[in-house]
Amino acid sequence: MPEEYEQVERERKRNLTLIYLIALALTLAFVGLLNFLGVFELLKPLLPELIFRAILGFSIIGFLIFLTFRERLAREKAEKLVEELERARQRIGKLARQVINAQEKERQYLAAEIHDDLLQSLVSTLYFLQMIDVS
Repeated sequence: MPEEYEQVERERKRNLTLIYLIALALTLAFVGLLNFLGVFELLKPLLPELIFRAILGFSIIGFLIFLTFRERLAREKAEKLVEELERARQRIGKLARQVINAQEKERQYLAAEIHDDLLQSLVSTLYFLQMIDVS
């Protein structure tokens, strides 16, 4: 179980890193596009606010993507746990059937033993009583 947790944690960190790298690349692309179009010079007085809003927007998008990945990972983990629970339930059912079968065999064995012992005791008692009558 700890190995699975570590693997999920590594994957989560990798996904988070990729999300922030994508957000940074999109932000840089946006600034590059502004520069390429010449809008950069027109928006120079507003640039800090615009960059802030772009970074904030891409950060929000990145965070939403991260939440989506996290939700997907949690769902997959829950599905695996449900499958594991179902396998355990089936195994418990199989073991319960084996216990019931073993109990039934034991009952049959004891019934046969009691029957055989009782009959043997009755026969030997009858034989003994016949010997007493004969004497």
